Amino acid sequence: MKRRLALLLALGALRASLLLAADGRDEELLRALAVNRTLLERFESEFSLLEGASPSPVVVGELENLKTKIRALKEESMRLQADLTPEEQARDFLEEVVRASEGDRKTKLKRSEAAATRAGTLHERGLRLVAERRLDEAASVYEEITLLDPDDDQAFLILGHVRLLGGRYEKAAEAFGNAMHIDPENVGEIVPFYDNLVLQSPDDDQARANLGYAHLFTGDVLKARECFKEALDQNPENPSAANGLSVIDEG
Repeated sequence: MKRRLALLLALGALRASLLLAADGRDEELLRALAVNRTLLERFESEFSLLEGASPSPVVVGELENLKTKIRALKEESMRLQADLTPEEQARDFLEEVVRASEGDRKTKLKRSEAAATRAGTLHERGLRLVAERRLDEAASVYEEITLLDPDDDQAFLILGHVRLLGGRYEKAAEAFGNAMHIDPENVGEIVPFYDNLVLQSPDDDQARANLGYAHLFTGDVLKARECFKEALDQNPENPSAANGLSVIDEG
């Protein structure tokens, strides 16, 4: 009985010592993984920065060097993970998911900041082009802005005005529609611009036809019809006004 008890105690002590050794080994492995990931993050960041640089023999060589380091670190990371106990592998996996999620959030934030800076620069360029009446070029700029930031309702508004003034009525309707979808209050930002143009040039039949389209795009069909008829009274050969009436009649 005493011998059996001694054996059980010895086995218990041995098991405890093995567990402690395993825990110690896992701690070393986890520390090595932490160092590995720190280096990997650094090299991947350097690689991303160099990718955007002007190509040169030095840059190309450094990119290849970084590729080699990144590949080696990833292989070493897999080896270290394989040596962990199943419990530590599961824990490390969850922690890595959290780290990756945080890294992805930071990357998206950096990209959004870069996109905002780019959009600001494009806005300035677009306004200059509008002032110079280079409407097609301005439209291309504002289309790029809306791709960078699909929630930029001001870009959609200006794009709508540029398209309408350039006679691209379907495109204008689409742009104004997006602006009003983002912020319904934008409906009040469309018609006043064309009202002012008519007040400034009451004999300009095209200005009155454009006012008709502004009313049409904001849902006031009666006022749109009235403007188109007034434009045709001023100039029976105004194609924009005639087309506007056709759209209303066909609708």
